[in-house]
Amino acid sequence: MKLICRLIAVTAIFIRVGVAQQAAEEKHVKDLVAEQTLQAVESSPLCREATASKQPFVFHQHSIDPTTLEPSLIDLMRRSDEVVLAGNWMHTAEAISPSGHDAITYFDVMVLRSWKGTHKTGDVLTYGLPNGVICCEQAPAACGATVTGHDNWEPTGYYGMVVLFLRKDESGLVDGYRLTGGRGTQGIFGISVRSGIPSVLNTPLGDCFHTGIDAAACTIGYTPFTEAHLPRQSKEFPECQDASIQKVYAGGCAALMQTADYRVTVRDTVLKKYDGMPVSRLLKEVQSAADSLAGEPEPNNSKGQ
Repeated sequence: MKLICRLIAVTAIFIRVGVAQQAAEEKHVKDLVAEQTLQAVESSPLCREATASKQPFVFHQHSIDPTTLEPSLIDLMRRSDEVVLAGNWMHTAEAISPSGHDAITYFDVMVLRSWKGTHKTGDVLTYGLPNGVICCEQAPAACGATVTGHDNWEPTGYYGMVVLFLRKDESGLVDGYRLTGGRGTQGIFGISVRSGIPSVLNTPLGDCFHTGIDAAACTIGYTPFTEAHLPRQSKEFPECQDASIQKVYAGGCAALMQTADYRVTVRDTVLKKYDGMPVSRLLKEVQSAADSLAGEPEPNNSKGQ
């Protein structure tokens, strides 16, 4: 039996991964994939349930408790450990939650700008969402899936950047950071960009695409996107060797978003007023929230969310 996990980069390659273990140090997708073991996956409560069911799929459907949603951007900011503008994800993988009861999805993103937290421009930040599918056996098929709130909280139909409000999870939901509100479902604002990659590489928006695509390509050995799309080894490209180049791309993308008219996508019933808002205006609102909390003591984030 082979565990398949999804690891998507430029060419949308999928690999499935299993149990993520809690650790004090920050982990990224590659670390979470590397520490997975077949025994841990098969022995998890989710896979035991899936195998015992004799059905191809076992679904865990979770509703979103409205009492756990933060009522405003300021409240989200107050409760968050990290608030960032991030590029399109570089790598992603599905995994069993640290508790073993659910399937979740992890994402690596590059930080373009930070309002709160320890991550700086050019850093890689990893967070998890409480949706995913894990196949525990191939013959016969036995898979476990988690769906939270019918996906209506997760931005869809966008390719681009995200504003993220994140906090360290201590509930067993994810290994590392998750969205701040709604027990991991509130605090993601997608920025809709639907331009084709070749057409934007030599425009200001090209910096934004480079922050996700080139970093992913360099990591798994694919050729970063260039104007000529030359079939060269990734190690020949400077951005695969010099992290400062990616930091320049990140800064360029963040500067563009300050004045851009790209629209924000939000699947948040409480903060739905931000859905369709120009990204430049959203960033001003986030900055205003950060300014209003300047000097305020950090909250106790262990109140059960």
